[in-house]
Amino acid sequence: MFERVWIKSKELFEGVIKSDQFPESIAVRDCTLREGEQAADIVFSVEDKLQIAERLESIGIRRIQVGMPGRSEIDKNVFERLKGSKISREAFILAYGLKWKEEIDQAISVGASSVDIVMPCSEYRLKEIMNLSQEEMLRISQEAIIYGKNNGLNVSFVPSDTTRASLKFLQEIGQMAAQSGADFLFVADTVGVATPETMRLIVRSLRDLGVKLGVHAHNDLGLGLANAIAAVQEGAVVVDVCINGLGERAGGVALDEFVVVVQELFCQPLGIKTESLYALSKFVESLTGFSIPPTKPLVGSQAFAHKLDTHIQGVSKYMPAYQGINPQVVGRKIDVILGNLSGPFAIRKKAQDLQISLEEENIDKIVQIVRNSASSLKRALTDAEFIDIASGFMKPQKG
Repeated sequence: MFERVWIKSKELFEGVIKSDQFPESIAVRDCTLREGEQAADIVFSVEDKLQIAERLESIGIRRIQVGMPGRSEIDKNVFERLKGSKISREAFILAYGLKWKEEIDQAISVGASSVDIVMPCSEYRLKEIMNLSQEEMLRISQEAIIYGKNNGLNVSFVPSDTTRASLKFLQEIGQMAAQSGADFLFVADTVGVATPETMRLIVRSLRDLGVKLGVHAHNDLGLGLANAIAAVQEGAVVVDVCINGLGERAGGVALDEFVVVVQELFCQPLGIKTESLYALSKFVESLTGFSIPPTKPLVGSQAFAHKLDTHIQGVSKYMPAYQGINPQVVGRKIDVILGNLSGPFAIRKKAQDLQISLEEENIDKIVQIVRNSASSLKRALTDAEFIDIASGFMKPQKG
């Protein structure tokens, strides 16, 4: 066992935890196979989706949004091949399409356990794009929800662009969803413009209407994770996430970030194996060719990297001095970076990590060469480049 997070001055932190009412159970629903594929330059094959689903199930994810079997042969195939899986397989239905009933029928035929019925609710979409009144939106949505329930499906109703609709209309939507028998009502920040305060207000206004709430947040302004946390703190019980934060435009809530924040900082059990998150992220990166940003929290290449000599010395002596979370939580370790700010300790530590024996009297020379090389290259040195430099200063092999 290892220490997972380091927060010794907890007075304010614990006060925040105690003041927020987390639900007894929070479900993490991964949407990588559907929302993730809407990201630019992302295309999944049937085998890609099956491999991702298998890995999600192995780390403890119990709900995945597979896709649109009524509109995609690939998604239809994936559903059929996942029929033996214990994971909840959920379909995405666009209720504003003319063939929503056929799409629900198709979801049933391929073994979907749940459906998301999606219908726009903001004036930006209802009036300007769909040419529908609020009354027509409510009527069509109710018909779709009831049809899904009458056919034995678990139904989530998603009024897309929730965060740009009026609170009055949202309450009408919530009442309709509850009366129609919807199992879940999602607050969808479809274009990523909500603030955590907005999210809290909306969830509070809907949570007592008789239908469980979920949240689907986008990251256009960098607030996706904060909005998802705000939603569960007000009572939402399902949160949509994607591996590596993949999704349309700027993406959505990253699976790894939401899980670690909720399980490690707020101590709310989700049943997910965090130590496997990094491997999962790297697998999807290799599968898609879509590079993880180096500074992305937790799984980016620089997330646990240290370059300053004093920081490397400190983190080597006592990791909590320069880390709030243990990298082992997500299956990682501290990475020593050699660059223009490197000093003697960093050189020794990197040599130790690479199992290189250096003559002590040459350390200062190596420091200068490393600094000059990094300044010339305008970047940190790779391990291979350091080995090349160090090769001229290694201790001679005995025997």
